[in-house]
Amino acid sequence: MKYAQLIIGPAGVGKSTYVREMQTHCDSIQRSIHCVNLDPAAASEELQYRTTLDVREFVTVEEVMEEESLGPNGALMRCMELLEEHVDDFLIAGLQECVGDDDNSYLLLDAPGQLELYSHVSVFRTITNALVQDGYRVCAVYLLDAQFVAEPAKFVAGTLAVLSAMVLLEIPHVTVLSKMDICPEPKRVQELIGGVGGGPDDGGVDDVPAEYGYGGGTNMSLLMAELDDATTTTAAMRPLNASLARLVDDYSLVSFVPLDISKDESLEEVLYMVDSSMQFGEDSEVKDTL
Repeated sequence: MKYAQLIIGPAGVGKSTYVREMQTHCDSIQRSIHCVNLDPAAASEELQYRTTLDVREFVTVEEVMEEESLGPNGALMRCMELLEEHVDDFLIAGLQECVGDDDNSYLLLDAPGQLELYSHVSVFRTITNALVQDGYRVCAVYLLDAQFVAEPAKFVAGTLAVLSAMVLLEIPHVTVLSKMDICPEPKRVQELIGGVGGGPDDGGVDDVPAEYGYGGGTNMSLLMAELDDATTTTAAMRPLNASLARLVDDYSLVSFVPLDISKDESLEEVLYMVDSSMQFGEDSEVKDTL
């Protein structure tokens, strides 16, 4: 079985940094990994990881801007439309040529940061479907800046963006809070994402950093109390906020895994959660060590 992480999320949350650090971590544990750049607007200096396949070999934003007289955002959307139209010709064929039929192949796909790509256009649904048809198990890894969830209103907005991507893609999904290493309020973030977890029995591992503990859910009671605060929320918006918060709480669809790229154990925790969502390694034969 082949595996792929689709790295998505808003611009500036650290997707390329995540790919770089995850590649370095997998190199250190001797796991073969292939990185694919799907951002036709990426500058060469931004990609600080080895690429097996690069969409810029097929199309770039600069080329489309010049040929079709489009602005940067319009050119990016046009590039993604072209990629969708040629997903088998470029992406799948390119992977088959570069990776081959290796059943242990593991991909990291670095995507652009435009939110509309994960909310109301079909390009990444088409890409994930093509990968699944080619024998991949795919997991979406949605990166969200930890500072973005430090305030209740932003927390709800970020959660809804994650839910939108989940509805569109319909594949296993792990939400990662990036930039915990530079977050000015880590304890505040910890409170909102549900407190300290740890231990394999409750979805964590033994060495989860306590200061960034993963509780597997959100602290809705704290969130609701702050959303009801008259000093921060108008009366007209409180019923809507309450309904959205209850929706997230009742269905338990979104939970967060904090990531501090400066700590190997934090990278291990994220990789563990993603691997578990794809059932990575469950088809491997048990090695006879006797």
